[in-house]
Amino acid sequence: MSRMINENKRFAVSSSVRFFRNVSEIPFVSHISPDDADDLNHNTKLCVNSLWGEDKYTVENYCGFDTLDELYLMDFANNTFTAPSGVESITLCSPDGTSTITTNKGEHIIVNSTAEGNDISYAYKQAVKCTNALSSRIPFATSDEKGFLTANPLCCGTGLKVCMLLHLPALSLTPEFMVLNEALKARGVGLKSYFVDKKRTFGCLYYIVNNLTLGVDEDETVETVIEAAKNVIAKEEQKRSELIGANKIFVQDSAWRALGALSCARRLSEREFLTELSSIRLGITLGEFDIDIDTIDPLLFKGTKHYVKEKIKSSDAPDGITEDVMRARIMREEIAPILKGLL
Repeated sequence: MSRMINENKRFAVSSSVRFFRNVSEIPFVSHISPDDADDLNHNTKLCVNSLWGEDKYTVENYCGFDTLDELYLMDFANNTFTAPSGVESITLCSPDGTSTITTNKGEHIIVNSTAEGNDISYAYKQAVKCTNALSSRIPFATSDEKGFLTANPLCCGTGLKVCMLLHLPALSLTPEFMVLNEALKARGVGLKSYFVDKKRTFGCLYYIVNNLTLGVDEDETVETVIEAAKNVIAKEEQKRSELIGANKIFVQDSAWRALGALSCARRLSEREFLTELSSIRLGITLGEFDIDIDTIDPLLFKGTKHYVKEKIKSSDAPDGITEDVMRARIMREEIAPILKGLL
């Protein structure tokens, strides 16, 4: 018997809200001095002590851009986000793990709050709380014409990016997908691929994200993305019904084959693992097998290049192990027990 699926997670993997802020009278990160960077880190920690409680949060050295950061940098053609030598970037993580504050990486401050599934409102509420706490001590750079000033000119104004990661295995196969995307662009919203290889999209995962930050307010931006996501989800639901009606055995076969592949593979490219995991996720949401979707969704990130590289560094893996081999090992350890329980 298949388990009940949380409707907030049937089509949406996660929601994310980011604020990009810079400090007034300090050069952007590309030209910041180590002393100014240290002062910013110190003041940020003081704000966070009041927000989350001293010693209640974790501090990490920032070790690279993740996929959401790549989304921010997607149209940022130059290297102005690179900090000079000697500048320390840190990430402060909230006690519940839903919010982070990163300094001196791209912008002086990046606030990121996330929520599982379709819950932009919660992520927005948490991000606002973090940003307000920072503004009580740190003067943000603004102008009457541009609003909040950012190193990335595409973020000036609200300095706000509202994202939802959607799984669209049915809609993305149809010509209507491109038509819908063009309609969304007219409303200041876009669908951006989570993973692209040689100009082809794999994994059927897409960010729906606001394109406009100038000339709009924050609440308007949030509501626009929420409404756009509802429209996309409604279309996906319709197309899934049509897909299952015409190709049920194909969908079932793909889902079970994907379980077998991830349970046994010795090498997995990022493209392969996302394709197979997409088939498994679709099978779960259609009630094909009894797997908790909360077990599968975290694997979308555990197979990414950045996670796999860090796993290689921190594990007892043999010298010279490749990313594809490590990725396959991670997936086997997670998926093989699940498949065994289903047989």
